[in-house]
Amino acid sequence: MVKYKKGDVATVIFVAFILFVIGLGMFVGHMVLNKIIPELESAYNDTYSGSDDSEVFKKATQATDKMDTVYLGLFIGFLIAMVVTSYLTPAHPAMMGIFFLVVMILVVVAATLSNVWERFTDNAAFTTTTLSFPKTELIMNYLPWYIGVIGLVSMVILYMRYKNEQAMF
Repeated sequence: MVKYKKGDVATVIFVAFILFVIGLGMFVGHMVLNKIIPELESAYNDTYSGSDDSEVFKKATQATDKMDTVYLGLFIGFLIAMVVTSYLTPAHPAMMGIFFLVVMILVVVAATLSNVWERFTDNAAFTTTTLSFPKTELIMNYLPWYIGVIGLVSMVILYMRYKNEQAMF
C-alpha cells in the first residue's frame, strides 16, 4: 500500500491546479457580482424606496474588490505549506531524479494553464475585470516559473532533510 506523502510531486500538482481553479473562480465571480450588485441595488431601491440600505451593496462591492488580495494570500499560504510539508516528509535521495523530471513536466502543464488563463482574460468582455486583478494576473502569467521554483525548492528541502538526518547518526 502506497501512502500519500505531503510535500511530494502530487502536492505541487495540487497547488498548480488549485491556483488555476481558484483564480478562475474568483475572476468570474468578481465579474458576475459586479454586474449583478448594481442591478440588485436598483431593484431594491425601487421596491423599498423609503429605506437607505445601500450600505450593504457598497460593502458587497468592496468585498469583491478584495478578491485579488485574497488570491495573493492563498498563493503565499500554498508556498508556506509546500515548504513546511517538504521539510516534514522523509524521502530518499534516489528519487530526486524522478522528482526533477516530474517538476519539468509540471512546468509544461503550468504553461498550458497559463496560456488558458491568458486566452480567457484577453477577451474584450473581461477587460475591466482583468484590470481589477493585477496580482492574480501576474501570478497566472508566470505560473510556469512559480511552479518550477516551488518544485525545485521543495525538492531541495525534501532531500536536504535526508542528508541532515544521515549526518546525525
